Amino acid sequence: MIPIEYDMIVVKENETYIAYCPELDISSCGNKDRSSGIALHYV
Repeated sequence: MIPIEYDMIVVKENETYIAYCPELDISSCGNKDRSSGIALHYV
């Protein structure tokens, strides 16, 4: 696996956190800000 660096924007909508990576145009969500970012990391 080749490591890459990317930006991650995390926003909260109601009780859900959404992590978005604009460079790759992908997103993930979770109940905690950390879990949404971890899920995005493994996409």
